[in-house]
Amino acid sequence: TDQPREDDPVQRYREMLVTADSNGQDEEYIVRNSGLVYDRRYCDGNAELVYRIDLSEYDDPVVVLNVASNYLISVSDHDGGWTEAYNYKTLSGGKWIEGISNRTAHTIRPSDYGLDDVEYVKLSSCDPSKGWGGCIYSFSIRYLETIA
Repeated sequence: TDQPREDDPVQRYREMLVTADSNGQDEEYIVRNSGLVYDRRYCDGNAELVYRIDLSEYDDPVVVLNVASNYLISVSDHDGGWTEAYNYKTLSGGKWIEGISNRTAHTIRPSDYGLDDVEYVKLSSCDPSKGWGGCIYSFSIRYLETIA
């Protein structure tokens, strides 16, 4: 039957939050950062921030990025050959924003991009010729946890 049995394991989603600010909680994930950091990390002009996130310890993981401004989020399995995941300019129909009123969360499921245990995530500006490039407040890893 499809009914749970008493000895079936129970699963629930867990989340590990990593802030991206001057406290440096995200530093162990940073491969490259030419942007600025204050209350969040910024990538104006040609600046970029690249994270290496190892997901091999997690069951059914996704990465959720809390971003704003004119962001471009790309993913890769080797810090090169980038695939565009989210582009604010494309998502907004070509709009440009000065500020952070478009703060949002974007989810990256590794299997959607042919990625395995390790993914590289790059944040940059969707138009390097202007200010107000991409910024990130935090990212989280969401995963399934089995409860005995």
